[in-house]
Amino acid sequence: MSLKPIFITATNTDVGKTYTALKLIKALSLQGLHVGIFKPIETGVIEDKPLDGVMLWEEAKKHNPKMQNLTIGDIVPYRFCLSASPYVAKGDTQISL
Repeated sequence: MSLKPIFITATNTDVGKTYTALKLIKALSLQGLHVGIFKPIETGVIEDKPLDGVMLWEEAKKHNPKMQNLTIGDIVPYRFCLSASPYVAKGDTQISL
């Protein structure tokens, strides 16, 4: 079975995007799909640790061994310290790539 990419978005922080993605990883994996994850931007990152990105990556690795070959930089390439929309957060002087 093949599935088109799913893009999860919302207009605010802390509204359930990561929670929904975690549930989809599990549900789709149980259907035999090899689920990958990509979180292009994460804001509110402290000490270069994208907590949501790591959580999603760890869950995906449980179900898809190919995810082991990636790094957190592959999963979350843009990380901002300021916990705000990416448009606002990009004005922050500290960005990790």
